Amino acid sequence: MLQFAESSLAVDGVVALVSPGNEKSLRCFGKLMDQAGTTTSQLGKSHCLVKNFREPTRAGGGVFLGACRLASDYLVALCDDPQGACANFVPPDQLRAQIDLSIGEAPLASPRQLLPILESYLRFMPKTNHVAFANQLYGGTTVAGVVGELFAAVTNTSMSTYEISPVSTLMELELIHKLAAAIGWRECPTVDGIMCSGGSNANFLGMLCARQQAQPQCKESGLSGTTPLSAFVSDQAHYSFEKAALQLGLGIRAIYKVKSDDYGRMRADALEEAVQQSEKKGERPFFVCATAGTTVLGAFDPVPAIAEVANRHRLWLHVDGAWGAPVLLSGKHRTLLAGSELADSVTWDFHKFMSVPAIATMFVTRHGEVLHDGCSLQSQSVNYLLHQDNADAARYDLGRKSLACGRRVDSLKTWLTWKLLGDRGYAAAVERAMELAQTLALMVTAEPTLELLEQPAYLNVCFRARCPPGCDDANAFTLRLRDRLVRGGRHLVNYGYVRCGSVAALRYVCTNFALRDADLRAFLNEVLDAARATQAAAL
Repeated sequence: MLQFAESSLAVDGVVALVSPGNEKSLRCFGKLMDQAGTTTSQLGKSHCLVKNFREPTRAGGGVFLGACRLASDYLVALCDDPQGACANFVPPDQLRAQIDLSIGEAPLASPRQLLPILESYLRFMPKTNHVAFANQLYGGTTVAGVVGELFAAVTNTSMSTYEISPVSTLMELELIHKLAAAIGWRECPTVDGIMCSGGSNANFLGMLCARQQAQPQCKESGLSGTTPLSAFVSDQAHYSFEKAALQLGLGIRAIYKVKSDDYGRMRADALEEAVQQSEKKGERPFFVCATAGTTVLGAFDPVPAIAEVANRHRLWLHVDGAWGAPVLLSGKHRTLLAGSELADSVTWDFHKFMSVPAIATMFVTRHGEVLHDGCSLQSQSVNYLLHQDNADAARYDLGRKSLACGRRVDSLKTWLTWKLLGDRGYAAAVERAMELAQTLALMVTAEPTLELLEQPAYLNVCFRARCPPGCDDANAFTLRLRDRLVRGGRHLVNYGYVRCGSVAALRYVCTNFALRDADLRAFLNEVLDAARATQAAAL
């Protein structure tokens, strides 16, 4: 059975792919690549693709093996030099001049010519697995995730039907039930879900399901003649909901941005006021989203209070847990998302905190029938693929509940990673990351030239360097400092705006499983150096 263990599988005592002491695992990964290359020879020497796999190159063993060796060496180098640069920033025009990106009419003389291009690709791409990378809400991965990506590419199939993707279909179904249990829907018989290409698409599915429930006739006849719909998100919510309204034909103006409190959490009283305002305008409120982990502050909206408003006005309650949902895996911190079981649907990104290679997202709902009704077609045009003569088709042909026909295998890398770490491994990772965020906040507070802008609620730490004497634009100073960090390449950290959008902040996220206190200290030292250099340049 495709089940998960509570405890993690030991891989040289280290769960992270890029961390001190994990070089042995990566070198074993390199040997696995060698074995994979050997296996391809059994497919037949006459096939041109296999010839390309087996062709000798200076990297040794064939183009495929050479490319895999480049990847393995790249990852090992991150272990050998964890304090090295994590980026090599080159402006677009200069980079275009350094790499020949043209595609000619004639084929290459040999696949070996691809290897130098791959070397350049690795040289100029930011090292997102590096402990100094904190630019996005993801960073770091696992051996299991990388191997899962490889095998998904090697098998090269789609998730439309069980017959062409049997194991990965069962893996995806297991992941759905795993998330349902974590959310609090263990006893709900109508739970269902689908993996999709990112949190934005999962949020779109949440709004689509809400519309299907509120106005099911729209699936056949469209929005013409229907009561205008209105949706509600906090003023800190992800922009994907505006795009979802655009895609659904509702229009961006259908989105009401509800006021948040001083900590970035949606105010339930402001939600009630906004819903009543919409109703007075003759609109039909149909959807509300509670964000679990906002992008800048990492704030968690109060789900129980929002659920009361949703029940009162018959709104579909969606939780955008793309960033923050993994707190549900920690007994110590799951209270941050208290009331998750009240949601009608949830977005969960595995590629963010859970260290699965991007992209890996699940949309899950306790109203599986609404997901099917909203996405499925009864037209004869689908019978070439989604056949009706298979008794198991309705349950196992996942293409029936997917808006996409061709859908990549994301379940393999996700399932393998969770199998490797187990529930306890993820719980420990959440708890350690929360400790690191608090540690960084204390480090910032201890530095007289730095200012902690908000106490971290999750893994986001927002701060800035204090504006030096003579500087009359603190935000401009923060952006110049951050630009210096990016161009320096040793650390990558993003920025956002806090305090009602008035204050620019460096936003550090503690998401890499290999992160240590010493790495936080090294980062702050780099920030202090950059602040001094930025100040000197302004004189």
